Amino acid sequence: MKKFILIITIVIIVLVAYLVLPKTYSQTRSMMGSYVRIDICSNWPAAKINQIYSEIWKGINERVQRFDKYSANSEISIINRSFPDPVKISDDLYELLNTSVQFSQLTQGGFDITVEPLIGIWKKAEEKNILPSADDISIAVAAIGSNALNLMGNDMVRLRNPIVKLDVGGIAKGYIVDWVVSDLHEHGLKNFLVDASGNMYASGINSSYKPWTIGIEDPHSNMAALAVIRLSDEAISTSGDEHRYYNINGKHYSHIINPHTGQPVLNMSSVTVLAPTAGAADALSTGLSVLGVADGLALIESLGPGYACFILTMNGTDRQTFFSSHYKDFNQKGERL
Repeated sequence: MKKFILIITIVIIVLVAYLVLPKTYSQTRSMMGSYVRIDICSNWPAAKINQIYSEIWKGINERVQRFDKYSANSEISIINRSFPDPVKISDDLYELLNTSVQFSQLTQGGFDITVEPLIGIWKKAEEKNILPSADDISIAVAAIGSNALNLMGNDMVRLRNPIVKLDVGGIAKGYIVDWVVSDLHEHGLKNFLVDASGNMYASGINSSYKPWTIGIEDPHSNMAALAVIRLSDEAISTSGDEHRYYNINGKHYSHIINPHTGQPVLNMSSVTVLAPTAGAADALSTGLSVLGVADGLALIESLGPGYACFILTMNGTDRQTFFSSHYKDFNQKGERL
């Protein structure tokens, strides 16, 4: 009899755990040249979660189609062909452009969505295996900047000169992550992780009732992480030069271009930013790469306790790490390696 009662008790415990404890759902799609992964912790029925996934993937696809500069029919491509005429665009792209201009001003032009002409120059230089000419760079630098984009209101935009082209790649992934976060919250979900090629937002807790664990990749080691952070209701983004670069005459040049000089940034091997939104973390990680250590740290400090950064520099074999003062607040959730 006791054995029977024990068996029944175990069955009940297992059944309650199955019904009450959250399950982890995960789906990944190839998008924006890489991937988007969404992990959801919930005890809702799988059919309901899958329906939410379906709606989200549709919404992401719609935004990617508007933001993708490589698609001839995207709104970004239409803008890039539009000079001197104004263009009517969607509400969300207008919001993205407006936010981008604000981050450009915040980072003293370090983050700049009009940098596309310089990117084109360096891509052609890589194809020819010869450094770009100083004249070409000077012409592009003089033409670009946030003032080269006229946000006219009522979702109307206009380029101020024929050289300017837009590239929202430095913020679009973060912006899309923020949209997914908002949509999941509207559905009533609280515990999830959204990862768009390393641009992440961690909401609530994971299925083990703990903050989400995020590893910051060491760009110069396949065996170790720079740090392990445990996040809850916070975004993180890392910009670096290890996986994306221009290769000219056997030398690597960072894919992040300084809009003020037209040259790839130097020595800023990895810049990680923690921020309240993924769009902010995405844009600021690029902006800090251009600003450099001193100005980048000063900017993050000025934004308050919701922001932190971790910078790795490499100058030859000289490797240094720098942390903003509020990094220790996030560090309490994890550990620095």
